[in-house]
Amino acid sequence: MVDKQAAVSQAVNELPAQQPQLAAQHLNSCVSQFRELSPKVSKYVYDNGQEYKMICLSGTIPMPYKGNTYNIPVNIWIHSDYPTQAPIVLVTPTKDMQIKPSKIVDGNGRVYLPYLHEWKARQQCSASPTKADIPATTASQARIQPVSGIQST
Repeated sequence: MVDKQAAVSQAVNELPAQQPQLAAQHLNSCVSQFRELSPKVSKYVYDNGQEYKMICLSGTIPMPYKGNTYNIPVNIWIHSDYPTQAPIVLVTPTKDMQIKPSKIVDGNGRVYLPYLHEWKARQQCSASPTKADIPATTASQARIQPVSGIQST
């Protein structure tokens, strides 16, 4: 875990974060809870073509579905204005997966949740929605399915 904490510190220091200590605290909490997520600094491209350097937590998050747990690949983008701006959460399916658009995930993988949509600058939360924040979200709601019967775990 020390390596991820160092990576979080490096990423936060690389960007002009609005609240670097708070961002580091929340990111460390997130990578502790979701051990498959790793921080990096990368460029995020908005739909209008604008590019911003942001912290990206990339990896998988376990999601229960019909008695099984599936590891869903995601990118969680943290803007330098965090916690003023909500994280951008994208499902990033592998070649063996496909996204079926729903109320929660659009065809491009963008995640829409009340937690993110109604975001208010938070002082005591993690950078990503936790099970307590979104208890009803499951793989079936996200509608992420294996292609050609290949099970993605």
